[in-house]
Amino acid sequence: MDAYDSAFWATIAAVTDAVFTWHDPNLLSGLDFEFSADEELLAARMAGYWTSFAKTGNPNGPGLESWSPFTAAAERIKVLDEPAGDLVGYHNTECRFLDQIPSLQAHPSEYTPRMMGR
Repeated sequence: MDAYDSAFWATIAAVTDAVFTWHDPNLLSGLDFEFSADEELLAARMAGYWTSFAKTGNPNGPGLESWSPFTAAAERIKVLDEPAGDLVGYHNTECRFLDQIPSLQAHPSEYTPRMMGR
């Protein structure tokens, strides 16, 4: 894939995300797109949290389920699509698997060129 294709797909991803963030299906002009009932809920949640965050620096606001700050100890994340809520230990199983794989590269200090004679 060349750079143009990469930029194109990155733009598509940002535009489709913006449709929900701004709660506006008309951002996909020309595609005759309408929110499903679940997408409507997702868009309302995303717009609510973003609006509250923009106003106050905190995503929590009136009518929104409380969003706790992320901590490494709890690993709690907020799920905005259905079913909405909190998820604890997101991808713990996958991360434990990856932690078991031996390092595929040496530490950078082991292959960083050094000046000769010093």
